[in-house]
Amino acid sequence: MPLNPTRPMPALPPTNGRAAGSLQHLLLRLQAMGWLLLGRGAAAERVFDRMLARWPQDAYALASRAHQRAASGRLDEAIADAQRLVEAHPARGGADWFNLAFMLEQAGRLDEAEAAARRALALDERLDRAWY
Repeated sequence: MPLNPTRPMPALPPTNGRAAGSLQHLLLRLQAMGWLLLGRGAAAERVFDRMLARWPQDAYALASRAHQRAASGRLDEAIADAQRLVEAHPARGGADWFNLAFMLEQAGRLDEAEAAARRALALDERLDRAWY
């Protein structure tokens, strides 16, 4: 059956505040991955910024931008993104909380790090390394 560009694609159930099959989201995600593969973290971060302007609570963009910011030594900004991620998606997974705990520990915010590590462990007991 030939493709019909005038025929709309079937809608997919919404997820994370956007259509799961959003072509624009996919293209931006691929663009960011390409920049990262080329070692162009700042360019990838600009793509994450564009994604978050369109989808403010997008888990992929928040987690990725937090990682990029931490890797570039901007720990306070990375922590802000990670906190935004767990506030928007508190039960998405223990890894988000684990990453936040790790960054908070690096920043010397030990009480907050402990609380985030406890949350990570509550969501995924395999993250017991959060205590080491």
